[in-house]
Parts: sequence; structure tokens; C-alpha cells
Amino acid sequence: MRTIKANEVFQTPVPEIGVTLDSTPATLYYSADGETWTAWSENITDNNVVISGIPGGLFLKLNVACKITEKW
Repeated sequence: MRTIKANEVFQTPVPEIGVTLDSTPATLYYSADGETWTAWSENITDNNVVISGIPGGLFLKLNVACKITEKW
């Protein structure tokens, strides 16, 4: 489990992660290069979610602090 600060950029080597948010709603941002960011089309409104289908090397960040559990 990793603690991620709000707007902290991270990558994961696995295609699926569990996310426990400190607060909601939250916005997920993704980037191929770590510089140009796109907001996911829907806000996250549950405190515990699974994000799946993450391509390898994709940069992610959330606008709220959270804990990440990588699903091996």
C-alpha cells in the first residue's frame, strides 16, 4: 500500500489498482508523458474504488490524497 498526496504523480506496473480516497468527489487525471494531463470523464464519488485497464507507463494523479493498493 502506498500513500499518495493530492496531485502527486505516480505510475503503476500493474493494470489494476485499488484506491481508498481521503475525500470525495475526486478527479482522476492521466497522462502519457507526465506533462499534458486529461481529466477522466467522471468524478470518483465512492471512497473505495478499483481502477482497471491501466496501460503500462501511464502517469496518474488524483486531486485528493489517497492510498493505493496494487493488484498483482
